[in-house]
Amino acid sequence: MEIPGKTPGPCPAGPLHGTRFRKGSSAPEALLIDDDPGFVETLAMLLQLEGYTVISKSTIEAAVQYLDASTPDVLITDIAVGQSNGWELVRYAKQRNPDLHVVVVTGDADLFAAKWEYFQTPVFLKPFDPVELFDHIRQHLR
Repeated sequence: MEIPGKTPGPCPAGPLHGTRFRKGSSAPEALLIDDDPGFVETLAMLLQLEGYTVISKSTIEAAVQYLDASTPDVLITDIAVGQSNGWELVRYAKQRNPDLHVVVVTGDADLFAAKWEYFQTPVFLKPFDPVELFDHIRQHLR
């Protein structure tokens, strides 16, 4: 998949780039995309406590590569990831697997207010209550 305005290239390495947080081999898998290492580390830890295996990616390009090779149970992505547009990732993921449950998390109140009905994707405004996020995911992964 090509992301407009982005040229393919190596993904920047970071302390959590491509990190796999594993709870157990039979655990449902959550793909988490965000370029804020503190947010990723915190949400990954909470997801693990909920029983998920967490795959984190810090770029949209790395997330696309992962989706080309694997199918997580849930995709949780920010909209602004570096210079990339997370809505392109949402569209790509839903085209590849229409049954994939996608959740958007954003710190941008203007993006949140738009509701993004076109994508039919739930949006959580940062900071959000993780219990609400987990309740939402549990309801959709049954």
